[in-house]
Amino acid sequence: MTAAAAWRDFLDLLAEAGETITGPSGATNERERAEGFRHLTRLVSIATEMIVEKGDPAYPAFTRWMNPHRKQMGDNPGTIYEAAYVDPGRHYRIVGNIGESTWVGLVLYGTGDDGSRRVAGSLDVTGDDHGDFDLHLAAVEPKDLPPGATFVPVAADVTDILVRQYFHEPGVQAEATYSIEVVGADPAPPPPTEEVIAERLRKAGQYVRDLIEVEATISAISETTAPAEIGKPGAPGPTGEVNWAVVNRVQPAPSIGYAGAWFSDLDDDEAIIVEGVMPPSIYASVQWLNRWMESGDYVHHQVALTDRELDIAPDGSFSVTLAHRDPGTGPWLDTTGIRNGTFVVRTLGSEPAPVTYRRVKLPE
Repeated sequence: MTAAAAWRDFLDLLAEAGETITGPSGATNERERAEGFRHLTRLVSIATEMIVEKGDPAYPAFTRWMNPHRKQMGDNPGTIYEAAYVDPGRHYRIVGNIGESTWVGLVLYGTGDDGSRRVAGSLDVTGDDHGDFDLHLAAVEPKDLPPGATFVPVAADVTDILVRQYFHEPGVQAEATYSIEVVGADPAPPPPTEEVIAERLRKAGQYVRDLIEVEATISAISETTAPAEIGKPGAPGPTGEVNWAVVNRVQPAPSIGYAGAWFSDLDDDEAIIVEGVMPPSIYASVQWLNRWMESGDYVHHQVALTDRELDIAPDGSFSVTLAHRDPGTGPWLDTTGIRNGTFVVRTLGSEPAPVTYRRVKLPE
């Protein structure tokens, strides 16, 4: 295939992604359509860097998935996710320093011939007395493994890896720093060929189309299964058909627990009160996500809180209010005007937090 033909296919795949935004399981109002098409451009940004620019597993490089202006798959203000493509037939070395991160974790993902995904391995990354770490990823443990290094086995179906960092004080705690290389590789990659670029364009388009389908499907499932106490009385249910098989493409880290529920048509004078018990965790947070599984604008609004910002009682109980304005009753998440979305409780190193919901009228 020529690069020109692949470019046309890339644009066709983006058009299919756009049809998801406007389709039965897509946007239900003007804001969701606006955020949906903005989200599409953000996914293109991720895909072009990760696949077109850095898609050669012989010369791997990490792509940062999320920042305030680039989001996907349930991002969080207190996390950094960085991904790289790998080949199980190669020996990789990841060298770095843990910094001041609350937690750093590595997950290896396997991909089946049918596109199915699985967690093929995971590791809580820790440093030595100076915070340094040296990870070696290969199918077979290298005989010349350096002293103090950690071997991470790579299964035959592994296609990519993801490094997650968590922070209680993002922007204050120093990030972990690291790099990845193939042991024994040539110092520089060859110039790309037209065939290579054509293949990467095709993969980038598929990535965008498939991921926005996953995100819309997960939101549709959340909407379908929302508990009655958080829903709007008399509101019609979702009209889109849910493809449950799509969700198999998403495999979170084994050490992360999630709880949450979809809320719909939240009026200006309404609030969702969430109460629960936070289990002992390395890290925990509460936030909301829009239909495209993006966090809110955390640069300008309080759309997420960590366990250190919640008023958690000695027995672990907590309460937080989701509303369009601050009711002045304790911890509050600013909706920024969003009417529909998913409230999420994220816990690291523990089971999901048990929570209950109440939909109430705000006082005048």
